[in-house]
Amino acid sequence: MPRIVVLTAECFEKILQFLGQYSNPLLPKKKCVEAFAFLFCRQTPTYYIIEDAVGVATGERDSVELKPEELALIEFFGNQNPELFLGGWAHSHPGWGLFFSGKDEDNQVFYQQMNEDGLGLIWDYTLVGKKGKGLGFTMLRLKNPNRPGFYEVPFKLLGFSQPFIERIFSPLGYDEKSLVTAWKDVEGLDKLLKPAEELLVKTQRMSADLTSMIGASAPPGDGGAQDSSVSSGTPSATALLVDGMKKGQKQVSLTATRDKATSLKEMGILHYSQQHFVQATKELQAALTLNREDMECWAFYYLCLYSQGDRLAANNVFRELGEIIGSNTAKWLEVARLCEERDNYEGAQHAYTQVIKRDPMNFTLLDKIKELGERKKEQESTLF
Repeated sequence: MPRIVVLTAECFEKILQFLGQYSNPLLPKKKCVEAFAFLFCRQTPTYYIIEDAVGVATGERDSVELKPEELALIEFFGNQNPELFLGGWAHSHPGWGLFFSGKDEDNQVFYQQMNEDGLGLIWDYTLVGKKGKGLGFTMLRLKNPNRPGFYEVPFKLLGFSQPFIERIFSPLGYDEKSLVTAWKDVEGLDKLLKPAEELLVKTQRMSADLTSMIGASAPPGDGGAQDSSVSSGTPSATALLVDGMKKGQKQVSLTATRDKATSLKEMGILHYSQQHFVQATKELQAALTLNREDMECWAFYYLCLYSQGDRLAANNVFRELGEIIGSNTAKWLEVARLCEERDNYEGAQHAYTQVIKRDPMNFTLLDKIKELGERKKEQESTLF
């Protein structure tokens, strides 16, 4: 029997941040497009908890096959969060309603055929604040993975409150009246966990974490605790996707490591160009765990952190680069060029300064650093 589905507030905020970039009341309707995200879950004896989400792409999902960069992202996330697994997906239907299209049903098969709890979350920005529609989303499963037809999945919400709803929806252009209506619907539809239920969810969650930690620390074949998600029916396809994440599964080679890194980097650069800096940072960080020698990836990683205002983290990038690049001036020049091309004069100055340390008589470059300082001042003056 399927477990009770629970969606955490932290996860929903991530879902909304990604899907809401591409469809919201502030955008012209003709510019609103679908967006797609992975849902990472955990299973306990009673609950199927949707814990985290990672935005992936925009546009209609044309294929049920996962792309190499998506596989690499799943693998990276699994390595960082071994207690979770790929257990569903979320996507938006801007103005179309809450249902599975034919292609959606094809995609849902992947998540459900070997995991009875696998599900899809659909969100329509036009339904937020509409009477009886709550927060504008629902969850669906196929009645039978082998033939068409879907049904609505009952679910509960953990950590949601009216102030939380107002905080995450208001920046997307929703007015107070709509959000009050949406919250009343949530309360009226009995979607909120009761205190006793919240306690049970948290207790089972802690128990699952402990089991995962014990299983992860036990060497193979020693009779240690088995990963709870494997013993409780987590789909083997998901386990195979996340290389080494589940015990006792045969490892599957996704692609060559550098190919995966390149795919992640390209996705990160694309999201950087669209100013989705948080998403791009995750992808570039994942790429760098696979290939630390890619200067272009490091440069864009720095640019993403800088663009988010995290100067400390951005400066730490140059410290790490110093360990990797060392005295290779050609690579420092490559980083400087990439920063300068994107009007990040501070980053370019940092990189050129590393060259000057090795070539202090390079007067042309010294003039260049001075010029960049002037351009940086002009740039800052236009912001204030």
